[in-house]
Amino acid sequence: MGKQTGNERWDQTLEKLVIEVSASEKVYGTLVQSDRYPQYRPYFQKRYFKQQHSAHILVDELYNVKGEKPLEPDVPYESIFSSLENRLLEDTMTDHKVDVLLISKEQELVLFYQRVLAHPELPGVTNAILQSQAEELNNMLYALRLDQRVKLRTNHGYV
Repeated sequence: MGKQTGNERWDQTLEKLVIEVSASEKVYGTLVQSDRYPQYRPYFQKRYFKQQHSAHILVDELYNVKGEKPLEPDVPYESIFSSLENRLLEDTMTDHKVDVLLISKEQELVLFYQRVLAHPELPGVTNAILQSQAEELNNMLYALRLDQRVKLRTNHGYV
């Protein structure tokens, strides 16, 4: 077995990341289908397709490295994005609160990528794939934050 960071080997942490990315794909797919927050539909749709693509790449990479598809977790796993789905479908939120929630959840996903990337025995190709996906996610997160600041300034008459 490989060296561990914390209590998990790199491949275990990567499997959990695959679950997170797949869960976010499903959540964004559900949100695209819902009638709630129609102004966010383009964002939800963009994220759905991006996460679908990212999950596919990660599953393929995990298969290439381990020789098997990722397994479902033994213990029910609470996804980062499950609370996002519940809140957006059940609560009535202002655009500002939706933005804050989206930024928070996407930031959690960035931190999860960083957790996997912190494993010293992560194979080079896997590392490059994760770095690329994490960089794209960071860029998207930066754009979300910038858009939120612009909305706040506009709403408060600063622009």
